[in-house]
Amino acid sequence: MTLVTQQLVDAFFNSGFEEPFTVHLETGAVNIQCHFYDKYQVAKMLDLEISASYPMLECRSSDIPGVKQKDLVVGRELEFYVNEVQPDGEGFTNLILYYGND
Repeated sequence: MTLVTQQLVDAFFNSGFEEPFTVHLETGAVNIQCHFYDKYQVAKMLDLEISASYPMLECRSSDIPGVKQKDLVVGRELEFYVNEVQPDGEGFTNLILYYGND
């Protein structure tokens, strides 16, 4: 039984901290709103410090169906590629990214 409803997922992505990104899926490009965490930065979310060593997008799973490794992601005027897809089974998916020149 899931504790997270789609309504809670949607509310989480209306916090005002979202950024626009474009994910290039096999079916075409989709524009999404997500939370971006840059490598070597510490972010504060809900009074918790989250540190990351790679750039990461926290997305609604429903926004990126079929996303896979090496898909192109564009945001902040930079190109990234998907290194790892981490769905949590609750409606969120983390995309671990690498920079286009890494």
